[in-house]
Amino acid sequence: MAIKTNKANHAVVRRLQDKFSFENESIPAKIAINYTLQINKTFNLDDFLSPDNSGKEYPENTLFGGRENYSLYRALFNQQYGRILSESEFNKLVKIHLDFGLERLKEEILDTDRGRNSHVDYLMSIVKRGLKLIANEGTNTFSVLTNRPKTTNIKEFQQVVEFELGRTEGGQNINIRLNDLKEYESHHIAIAGMNGSGKTELIKDILYQISQKTNQELKFIFFDYKGEGQSNNLKKFLESTNCEYVNPLEQTFEFNPLSFINLTNEKYQNFNINSFVDAVAAIETKLGPKQKTLLKTVIANCFDKKKREGQHPTLHHIFEELKEYFDEIGEKPDSLYSVMDNLATGIFADTMQPKTTKIYEKSLYISLPDALSEKLRQLCVFLTLKYLLSEFTSMDDTIPNEDRIRPLRYIVVIDEAHVYLNNKNARKILEQLLRVIRSKGVVVIMISQGAEDYYKPDFDFASQVKIPICLSIQNKQPKLIERFIGTTKQSSKLQKAVDNLGNGKGIVNLNEPLLFELRQFWKTIG
Repeated sequence: MAIKTNKANHAVVRRLQDKFSFENESIPAKIAINYTLQINKTFNLDDFLSPDNSGKEYPENTLFGGRENYSLYRALFNQQYGRILSESEFNKLVKIHLDFGLERLKEEILDTDRGRNSHVDYLMSIVKRGLKLIANEGTNTFSVLTNRPKTTNIKEFQQVVEFELGRTEGGQNINIRLNDLKEYESHHIAIAGMNGSGKTELIKDILYQISQKTNQELKFIFFDYKGEGQSNNLKKFLESTNCEYVNPLEQTFEFNPLSFINLTNEKYQNFNINSFVDAVAAIETKLGPKQKTLLKTVIANCFDKKKREGQHPTLHHIFEELKEYFDEIGEKPDSLYSVMDNLATGIFADTMQPKTTKIYEKSLYISLPDALSEKLRQLCVFLTLKYLLSEFTSMDDTIPNEDRIRPLRYIVVIDEAHVYLNNKNARKILEQLLRVIRSKGVVVIMISQGAEDYYKPDFDFASQVKIPICLSIQNKQPKLIERFIGTTKQSSKLQKAVDNLGNGKGIVNLNEPLLFELRQFWKTIG
């Protein structure tokens, strides 16, 4: 039996095929059906008694790819509707899902200006979610539905998240609807501003507003790289956002950065261990191949010892094992010994990190004063980001609602981001973070000294940020600022804004360049 789209969707299929250079017109149809299943869409057949069948025709074999896949789709639809569907019901529902899915793809991809290549990211998020439905190799059709590995998710904030940046000289409020895809295809934020420009108080005010408007449900982690905030000075901010303060000089960080490593699957465990070692080597560049191999071996040995207990070893365990190795062979401490010693005793606590405890389940302010070495501060941030990237990557994508509001799960604030942006090895994780994690409902806020920090030969970080905010910076060349905040139609208005840009003021491009006075937390809280 053949299934036909409605007349309007025939054109949609062709446009999608052209945009993505698909081999044939069945591919967008399969994606459209898969998409409706992912968002748990169901329909009442009584509402579609006279369907439009004047569009593209798909033979059963073409649409489903053979009888075996036909059975798989039947099982998927039976699961979706909670009953065994007749062949007639199934065919009708496939047509309805097909048309609905194509209409949504038209709205989400063809009718929106998502920026260059962003439609590919959007499509791939759909494909990746769909692959999870059939990735359970070696199982029968029904077990694909019932025995899939469960993905750990955290609570999503479903409503729009809106905050105010400040006001223009004319008294106009500048409001940002952070997760409204009608306004921003990405919810990442980049701020450029010198010391004293007001960026820290602005960020604190933004987090305060979000905390208040989400009933403190949307958690965040704030990496204060300079460690300027003292717990007594931050008291109002910490209390009003229900945020926990961590300063490794006062107490160790109750977090085990090894806790993302797989405990049961040896293949994944080895991959995770290699990834962790590479993260350490990205900051401690003195580690050579021999030292990296030794660290991998030591970590693997510790996991073998702890796997019977179902627990992750800590960095303390890793260092003790490493120390024992050095004692046995009589070697003097080297850069590997030193960095693991500092991590185990100077930053992270000797905690097993129970499985029920996740650092993203609460808001954290991580203060890293310059009394700590540069490498220790970088490693604290870098290893924590590595863990968060691994955790959120394993979660399902968040699905925008019909109003195109994407649910949010978490906010990551990276102060002094240029420290990592200027490190070729370290910035790779930032690139991954920005590319991958946005579909997971995670907002990344990067704060740096200048607009030029976001442009690197190997990657344009500003391209992944759709909410750039320029405060007072040293290099005020209008072309640089325009490149950062986005193309403006009125160069004279941008020049005027740049001329008046100073501490406590910023420029944001919302259809036009707007100069505004920043909100400051100390003023808001009084």
